Amino acid sequence: MRAKTKKVLARYWGYVLIPVLFLGWFYFEPNPLVLGVLSSLTVLYALFRAPVPCAAITRGNEFCRHNAKGLLRGCYLKQHKWQNLKMLVRRSSWGTLRSAIFRSLAGNAAALTVIVGAISAFGSVVVPFLNKGGGGGS
Repeated sequence: MRAKTKKVLARYWGYVLIPVLFLGWFYFEPNPLVLGVLSSLTVLYALFRAPVPCAAITRGNEFCRHNAKGLLRGCYLKQHKWQNLKMLVRRSSWGTLRSAIFRSLAGNAAALTVIVGAISAFGSVVVPFLNKGGGGGS
């Protein structure tokens, strides 16, 4: 494998897991443990490693132009990391954070990855109980 290909795979490995999850759910016998681990890895990738735009607001009242690693982290500037965390905690800043994340394709992909991974992780826990007939019937 070429060095450039390895670099791209190292940067975007979490997105490769989404088709694997799809295949695991719909084409193979779903193993809840494997699907749960893959789903968790997908969510963790999107939250902490996926290349997304930095959501911090600069002194010029614009969004930072640097790339961040993950939805929960800022760019390389320490203050931006704290600012992103504060925006996540403060309910009044959620609209600004949403605008910052969804301003590019990378942010959209990471947010969608979190949603798909969380639904898959939840499903990998719930589906085995539904298959065993765990619902209380009469």
